[in-house]
Amino acid sequence: MQEKVSGIILAGGQSRRMGRSKALLRLGEKSIIERVVAVLAAVAQEVLVVTNEPADYRFLGLPLVQDRVTDRGPLGGLHAGLLAASWEKTLVLPCDLPLMEACVLRLLLAAGEGYAVTVPVVRGYPEPLVGLYTKACLPAVEAVLRRSERPRVADIYAYVPVRYLDESEIAALTDVGRAFLNINTPADWERAILLLEENLDNRASAAGFLQRAPNIS
Repeated sequence: MQEKVSGIILAGGQSRRMGRSKALLRLGEKSIIERVVAVLAAVAQEVLVVTNEPADYRFLGLPLVQDRVTDRGPLGGLHAGLLAASWEKTLVLPCDLPLMEACVLRLLLAAGEGYAVTVPVVRGYPEPLVGLYTKACLPAVEAVLRRSERPRVADIYAYVPVRYLDESEIAALTDVGRAFLNINTPADWERAILLLEENLDNRASAAGFLQRAPNIS
């Protein structure tokens, strides 16, 4: 039987560079956060949204979780999500990563056996808001939250076993730059729209080729 896994979306942040809620921006026929929900739902048996603005996300019809320790940034959101998750393993994504692919999440799950945390390394740096976290992290998370008023998610890595997923492992499956494109500015949003349209055009071209190809069986 397939091991069950939870998924949490960290929907915090002020969207200062965007000037409005980036998670609710449209990208094709869906909002950015709906695309994040879809990719998590393809792998996880439940999806939770961690937000301190629940009214903005009720339209998703998903469980909404608020920080238990406030004003601690993404680590506070991770803490709330891990406590609310039904299963031991939890896949984590930010609300502004609409072109992430399920193959990357499955790779995190496969690579993370025996580790408390599994995170990808992209452009030489860990991506702490994209990862596989287990409930075994909670003591370290709570210790860092108690100790620091401005904690980082990566602060817990000194206290738990971490598997760093090399960029080359991800690149063997997909376009890393596309999958890890964060939408922080209007320029990022425009680039995501172009990438999405390009992908749709490529799919349409491939479908047309298959329809035209002669049947030689």
